[in-house]
This record gives sequence, structure tokens and C-alpha cells, in this order.
Amino acid sequence: MPFGPYKRISTVQVGARTITYDAQDPYQRMIEDFADAATGQSALRWGLPDAFLQAQVLDALLLSARSGQTVSLSHEALEA
Repeated sequence: MPFGPYKRISTVQVGARTITYDAQDPYQRMIEDFADAATGQSALRWGLPDAFLQAQVLDALLLSARSGQTVSLSHEALEA
């Protein structure tokens, strides 16, 4: 479950699918998820592949902001 707005139900549209998430404190959830993974009670929610894709998106955002141009990411990279 992504970290969404505090005290509001979140809805995300992914293609034809709609996903609804309950209201929650995002900081509390981040700490609880990390603590569970650090103590071996669960796996990390997001792994290294997700971190790599986030870095690609952040790099593209920075390049776009600096250049004023649209920066595209490959479709394959986003589905990895």
C-alpha cells in the first residue's frame, strides 16, 4: 500500500483498474513497515528494483527541470 494522504481515502487508477486505499498516517506506516522488515517480521515492501526505477524518474525530473524539455523513460524500464 503506498503512502497516501493522511486522514483521506486514496484512489489510484491504473489502466482499467481502480485501487482504493484506507486513510492512514504515512509517517507511521513508513516506520512500522521499516521496523517490521528490520526485525525480520516481513520483507521490505519495496526492493532494489523499485529504488532503481525511482532514481531513474528523479534523474528524468531533474533533467527536465534543467532543460525545460520533456524527458521520456522507456516503457520497458517502467514495467521492470
